[in-house]
Amino acid sequence: MSATVWKYDVPLGFDCDRELPRGARVVHVAAQHPESAESVQFWAEVDTTQPMETRQFFIAGTGHPVRPEAIYLGTAIVCDGELVWHLYEVPR
Repeated sequence: MSATVWKYDVPLGFDCDRELPRGARVVHVAAQHPESAESVQFWAEVDTTQPMETRQFFIAGTGHPVRPEAIYLGTAIVCDGELVWHLYEVPR
């Protein structure tokens, strides 16, 4: 395995497809720019020898509905704690 950590951006407001190497494992979720409420980033440990696959992610705010099949990945706090975003993946 050739392990590397890659960063991905998920914008607020809609489902977001991202291409990751198969088997990639999300290791951290945060707002790289916490002064902005526009997106959340996640970092994934990837095996660069694996083929790419499309995975779907979305952000839900605290108190917003979450689909029952969604898998929680982590939380990011932005705008000095005024907003809290939760990152989910939709399994395919």
